Amino acid sequence: MTGKPWVAYGDSKVGFDVPEQWNLLEIALPKDVAEVEDVSSEVEKALRSPISSRKISEIVTKESKVAIISDCVRRPTPANVIIPVLLDELNKVGVPDQNVKVIIGRGLNPPLTQEEFKQKVGDEVLGRVEVAQHDPDQNLVHIGDTSFGTPIWVNRDVMEADVKIGVGSIGFHEMAGYGGGGKIILPGVSGRATITRNHLSAATQPAARISNLQGNPAREEIEEAARRAGLDLKIDVVLNRDNRIAKVFAGDFVEEHRMAVKKFNEIYALQVSKLADVTITSSFPYDTHDTMTWKAFCLADFATADKGTIILVSPCCNGIREPVYDLYKHYHDLSAKDAYNGIKSGELVTKYGFNVMSLPRMIDLKSRKDLIYVTEEKWVQRIREMGFVSVGSLREAIEISNEKYTKSADLRVVPFGGTTLCLPP
Repeated sequence: MTGKPWVAYGDSKVGFDVPEQWNLLEIALPKDVAEVEDVSSEVEKALRSPISSRKISEIVTKESKVAIISDCVRRPTPANVIIPVLLDELNKVGVPDQNVKVIIGRGLNPPLTQEEFKQKVGDEVLGRVEVAQHDPDQNLVHIGDTSFGTPIWVNRDVMEADVKIGVGSIGFHEMAGYGGGGKIILPGVSGRATITRNHLSAATQPAARISNLQGNPAREEIEEAARRAGLDLKIDVVLNRDNRIAKVFAGDFVEEHRMAVKKFNEIYALQVSKLADVTITSSFPYDTHDTMTWKAFCLADFATADKGTIILVSPCCNGIREPVYDLYKHYHDLSAKDAYNGIKSGELVTKYGFNVMSLPRMIDLKSRKDLIYVTEEKWVQRIREMGFVSVGSLREAIEISNEKYTKSADLRVVPFGGTTLCLPP
């Protein structure tokens, strides 16, 4: 193996030297898949041959009021490229731009700034149609309860639209298995009570885990809510490792999602020969904040040996949210069982709401593996106070690990850790 190993760090790369006694198993890169040559034609093709769904021309009329729901700026979906093509297709079947409203489904993520609006949907969309962002606490309508007992509160503008079309992308998700599909409704444009109950219930269910769709109660409830809300069509893209569109899927939000996940796994789910003692990984492309970056910890867990070490490198661009900081500062030393019980009893939920969902899983992971978080110096002390080992450089993290593995260690490097799953035999 030639060349110095590296991991992605925001828009740059961090290279490093491997200790002499360590054995570099591999640099686990997703498959190098080319981007589509013409995005517009690929989106058009997907819309004209939708998977298990009617075509747009069969869904809308000239009078239809259409809601296009996009995921938020914290997802890498290039909505600024996809939505103009979708608007053109609606125009071709007689739906004018004034009949269309774009709604950013941000779930419980922070509100978008004006600059983030522009970043997400682009100047063309902002100039053609009304664009708004979902508020999980206002402008909601109750459309019933799921079979799991969760009240379904959905954005009123979405529910009052005659046709509902979602735009998103596929990625790993810690509880729903994968992003995309019906998640554009729940959590995308659902109320706080709906999102919180769905996520907190999933936090105590073993089948609600990353990369799993089979018997996953979180995913099942998401799809039930999306079906109840009447999501007519979903566009999901699979991105290559450069965050360029590799494939476009459109159709029924369950059927297209399963096909998109299959394609996603062909790129990002890698078979490896053995477990590593040390995994050095990156949060890219999920670099924004605390729990979002920790997705890479969860993915690295699959192919790291028990009592092994995971070193996560992340700029954590937006820092550590105050509720997450306070939660981990005061409760990181609980057992995973006690954390689960704290959620079930409502004690932790009352104090911290939605933020508690990651706590049991991270405590469990920390009990089985040594975790080191490499980030900007300005975040290091806060992360240490949350119960993590944290340093400001990858060199420091490797030095710490080298004290543990003085004789030998098998090392795996995962440059794009937020989207790469290594599967051992």
